[in-house]
Amino acid sequence: FLVFNLGYVGMGAIANRGTKLRSVVTWAREHTAPTDRIMAAGYFCTDLPNRAYAHYYLARTPEQLLESIEEYEIDYVIYDNAEWDAELRTTLSSHFPEVRSWPFGAVYRTSSDSRHPTEADTP
Repeated sequence: FLVFNLGYVGMGAIANRGTKLRSVVTWAREHTAPTDRIMAAGYFCTDLPNRAYAHYYLARTPEQLLESIEEYEIDYVIYDNAEWDAELRTTLSSHFPEVRSWPFGAVYRTSSDSRHPTEADTP
């Protein structure tokens, strides 16, 4: 019984991670330019079609998050509920517009550059 339940939970975690990754990569391909820079959880960064920065060492505090966004000229931040502290989402929400959301997280447009339309602007 215990082995079955652990296997069931483990397979669910693997399936959900795959669904999250597919959703984020599809969104990035459709709504960002190849030159846009993205900050996200590391497991997203390896598959994104953009220059991407893992947030682990760049967003330990709200202050560091904002400094890193400016220093690395980040265009989008992909927030993942399971990987980021909730305090960082509050910081993102209070400073930047949310352009996409999923049950597991959201994307924030952190660049004021209007070269690219947001999802809300896309027909």
